[in-house]
Amino acid sequence: MIEPIEKNVEYTNLSKVRRRYDVYELNGMKITRSANEPVWEERYRPRKIYDLIMPSNVTNQLEEYIKQGDMKSLLLYSQKGGFGKTSISQVMTHELDSDFLTLSANIERGVAAIKDKVVPFSQTVSMYGDRKIVCIEEIGDATPAQVDSLKSVLDRFASNVSIIITTNSMSNISQPLRTRFNVVDLNIIPKEDIQQMTIKTILRIKSILQIEGVDYSDEDIKYLFSTYKFSFREIVNKLQNSVINGKLVISKSEISSTSTNEILKLINDKNFKRIAELSMGVNHSEFLEHLNNDYLNLLQDANNIPALIMIMNTLQESLTKNVAFPNISFVKACIDMISQKINFKV
Repeated sequence: MIEPIEKNVEYTNLSKVRRRYDVYELNGMKITRSANEPVWEERYRPRKIYDLIMPSNVTNQLEEYIKQGDMKSLLLYSQKGGFGKTSISQVMTHELDSDFLTLSANIERGVAAIKDKVVPFSQTVSMYGDRKIVCIEEIGDATPAQVDSLKSVLDRFASNVSIIITTNSMSNISQPLRTRFNVVDLNIIPKEDIQQMTIKTILRIKSILQIEGVDYSDEDIKYLFSTYKFSFREIVNKLQNSVINGKLVISKSEISSTSTNEILKLINDKNFKRIAELSMGVNHSEFLEHLNNDYLNLLQDANNIPALIMIMNTLQESLTKNVAFPNISFVKACIDMISQKINFKV
């Protein structure tokens, strides 16, 4: 059994709940683990800067903020989940030991959430005179008035408060508001960072399995990384769901040679039977990534938007009519991806 180098370090998670974690050191890296969290995604959610797997320009900037004990307001942008937006918020509130407030814009919508919570919080000074942090998640789901109201908060309380906002869409964030933030685009990984991020991801996967006492093969680790790349949330969830009797057992679906264009054509042709047949052999994560990129490109032409809405509505109607899909979750995932990541505004 691997013993931690630090035990019972206390911290407050973003839900304002006091928790404890242990620190382990193996494979040349440190990693935090909260034993009281049953779900691995939360058990191994980053709490310290060394837990993050980010491009060097991002980690260097965050490390500088920690060194200074101060931080500019951050706009964390990633089209897909699991790439570290919430983790950065958690790391910075913990590393800076700041008094913080957390809101979820897709739940607490409207200007009232800013007026009744953010403004009163920002008006007071923290007990130790340190800078406060406001974390607003999924600002892309906020109302336009709610987003606009942040400008006055930033201007009024800039000397006392930093704001971290996360989003998977920049469509409702005006340029005047963007200029008030340091924008961190997590969609872009510079080529020079890919190797070091790959190594760190693989070592982190191995460290988690070693701490949990799980046997594994290097082949399974390579397969996981090739499937999910740097989406660590998906990797950790797959790890926890693939442990059988203390051994990692990865079910490897055959990666289909089916092109994204072929699938898109089948969607347009409403050939649901063939989509279902192909979906059984498709690497879902890889396909959805390609599909998302293709739809983004198609949306550059506004004339495509009504057609795309009709296509997705047709798919939804077919699903609700109990069409026999051998892998209904695959097609449902396509619909969910489009509804969550694409803003159908001309």
